[in-house]
Amino acid sequence: GDIAEYEIDATTFGATPSNDSLEGGDAKDNAAIALKILNGETGPRRDVVVMNAAAGIYVAGKADSLATAADLARHSLDSGAALAKLEALGKLTQEMSEEE
Repeated sequence: GDIAEYEIDATTFGATPSNDSLEGGDAKDNAAIALKILNGETGPRRDVVVMNAAAGIYVAGKADSLATAADLARHSLDSGAALAKLEALGKLTQEMSEEE
């Protein structure tokens, strides 16, 4: 396929640029941060999650722009759909490990 070059920043995704720390921690800390975001926490960390998800949505051809893809990502977080998918994956993983 064709290669396209983009210059993007936080405003491309409808986010506000921030100098706040995005520092994570160990696996336990990062899991807690992810769950907070999936449960509605807002701020720069959520903005980064939205930007990454939007890039994937856009590259997969599910949106015609990064801004639209970001809207879809935010909707998935806000509606609880993203958390529901994580919970379903956890349940499936548990069921598969019990079958072994």
